Amino acid sequence: MGVVPTIAFKNNTTRISQMNLGFSNDTGTLSISGPNVQEELDTVKAQLQALVSYITSKKGGKVPV
Repeated sequence: MGVVPTIAFKNNTTRISQMNLGFSNDTGTLSISGPNVQEELDTVKAQLQALVSYITSKKGGKVPV
């Protein structure tokens, strides 16, 4: 079996607490505020990059669009 990014996805449940989500239909914008939002975003970005790398390795260097 090939390489699997187990470390990146070992604890794949992201818990977001004390976060306020706001959506305005007038402007079509979404605002997110709360502690650790940037950390959560960075974690998700890293996990997504690991997934893309894994898919790329399985697809011979090409990610389907």
